[in-house]
Amino acid sequence: MVAIVLAIKHHRDNELGGYIKYGRGLGMGTLVGLVMGVITAVWMLIYMYVIDPELQDKIKEMAMEQAIANGATEEAMEQGAGMMDFFTSPAFMSIASLIGTVLVAFIMSLVVSAIMKKDPPGNV
Repeated sequence: MVAIVLAIKHHRDNELGGYIKYGRGLGMGTLVGLVMGVITAVWMLIYMYVIDPELQDKIKEMAMEQAIANGATEEAMEQGAGMMDFFTSPAFMSIASLIGTVLVAFIMSLVVSAIMKKDPPGNV
């Protein structure tokens, strides 16, 4: 949130002469979210492939233990194992992280842009 506020403020004050329309602020905030999302997704790929390649197995193991504790049947666990492989894969987690980060940044930018907008004189 801080990065979005600072980016919109910097863009308004230093590049647009102190004025910014709502749509321009929304675009700037979403762009910041996209950059943060790409950085997060790349970091997740590096982490899961290089730093801790066993993370996917650890996540699946914890989920299986939790399913057993909640009384899941053997059939349900076999069915869930295939889905877990997909949802805990580094590629899926990175893409989901990217989409989630951009979506959250967009929602935050809706609010921040409304607060920080300052139309130029003479514009409605």
